[in-house]
Amino acid sequence: MNYCKLTCLLVLGFVLGSCTQQQTAEPGSTLISGKVAGVEGKVYLLMERDHDLVKVDSSGISRGKFTLNAEMPSPEVVFIQLNSSDNLYRLFAEEGNIEIEVDPMQDDLQIVYGSAADQSMREAMEVLKPYDEELNHLFELFKNPKITLNAEVNDSISRLADDIYARQFEALNSWVMAHGSDPVAAYMVNKHLIYEADYDQLHAWAEMFGRSIPDSRYTQMLTERDGILMQSKVGSPAPDFMLPDADGNPVSLSSLRGQVVLIDFWASWCGPCRRENPNVVKTYREFHDRGFEILGVSFDNGRDAWLGAVAEDSLSWIHVSDLKGWQNSAGQLYGIISIPHTVLVDTNGIVLAHNLRGEDLRAKLEEILP
Repeated sequence: MNYCKLTCLLVLGFVLGSCTQQQTAEPGSTLISGKVAGVEGKVYLLMERDHDLVKVDSSGISRGKFTLNAEMPSPEVVFIQLNSSDNLYRLFAEEGNIEIEVDPMQDDLQIVYGSAADQSMREAMEVLKPYDEELNHLFELFKNPKITLNAEVNDSISRLADDIYARQFEALNSWVMAHGSDPVAAYMVNKHLIYEADYDQLHAWAEMFGRSIPDSRYTQMLTERDGILMQSKVGSPAPDFMLPDADGNPVSLSSLRGQVVLIDFWASWCGPCRRENPNVVKTYREFHDRGFEILGVSFDNGRDAWLGAVAEDSLSWIHVSDLKGWQNSAGQLYGIISIPHTVLVDTNGIVLAHNLRGEDLRAKLEEILP
């Protein structure tokens, strides 16, 4: 009897041990084991591919547990989705086993084991936090129509926002430069810094990460963008393009040779673009007769919205668009990933500057126009 009990206990222990043995990630892949309370259904793993989020794996939730797997040759941001929820939980995954806990009532997941990269990302996000709080407070003011209709106050708020963005850029860039071999730093550059960076800064990042982590997906993204922006850097001939105007007539940048041209990438749905338009109108009226022209390139998808904004904002210069949104051919050529974005081109078709606006644009025009 005692022998039988002992044998049964040994067998039971072996079975339980076998059932609870943890899976191990395959080389070059990540295995995410998760726990979630109070949720049934499925969990999805999403990864960014070609500027879109793609589901790469899924798992049923069994007794509050799930397992997800994906190829992971280098650390990369992934997203966890519970069923069809709009809330996506971000995780900086890496090769090996990772254990997480997800609370559907919270916006963030918890790392139980693995992924030092995710901890690094959280440290980087803390650098951004105080500046984001300043910006959120400032943007609340834009909800007051008495403020947004006052051009002088509007300009003042915009300058304050620019100052906050500049300080945030410097703070995060300092963190990035101190973590030059960290894939998280390359990710933060792609996610947060490239929008405000000039070509020289972007080129420096691409070279730094190219030496330290050349196989990182985020390094490769920077290298690709570096090549695109090289074509329109200051001092280079502005890449020529041709797009239809409102009547369907083709207009090329080169057809404006002999004038100083501001290529203005914008859209009717872009709040910052629309808020900047009164300043652009004022500058255009002041310098147009001295040889200054604007070529507005819209990232709209709809003709009515595009031309409605042109009329509403009294934009009396040349306007073109292929109505392809972010796939606008001129935008692709110049590597535009955020708007408003401007490119100032001299009378010989050479790029003078990127993103001059307000008093900076006015001062430059005063300097170069007769």
